[in-house]
Amino acid sequence: MTARGNDLRFADERGATAVEFAIILPLVILFVGLLLFGGFYALYASTADHAASEAARFASIRQGNSSSAPYPTEAEVAAMVNSDVLPGFVPDAEISLTSLSDLPNEGDRVTVTIRMEDLPVLSVASRFLSAVGLDGFDDITRTASERRQ
Repeated sequence: MTARGNDLRFADERGATAVEFAIILPLVILFVGLLLFGGFYALYASTADHAASEAARFASIRQGNSSSAPYPTEAEVAAMVNSDVLPGFVPDAEISLTSLSDLPNEGDRVTVTIRMEDLPVLSVASRFLSAVGLDGFDDITRTASERRQ
């Protein structure tokens, strides 16, 4: 009789591992997905920071002896960032260049603002996060400033 009782006990627990696996697997997939999203977002934000600082550095350095336009224009800064700084997987960034004076002089501060749209992999995840109430993952905007040299 005891042997039969033991058989019933094991028969009842036979599917417990499958049930535990079915409960844990979605949590593991969610955790790995959040890690990947966080990594992609950090990479993208770091790329935007680097592009903004490089654009500010480029915009602050005199580009020759021309007195009419000694410093790069907004279009030249945008072309440099989109071709030389941003990696191939990042779409072109919108760049705005501001200075305190209309005529750029040495010592003036130049500010560069870069706005980068979401990557497709980030837009899917950001739509999910905004659906659950976490906003702020749409576009990345970074600003950097330098003194003209």
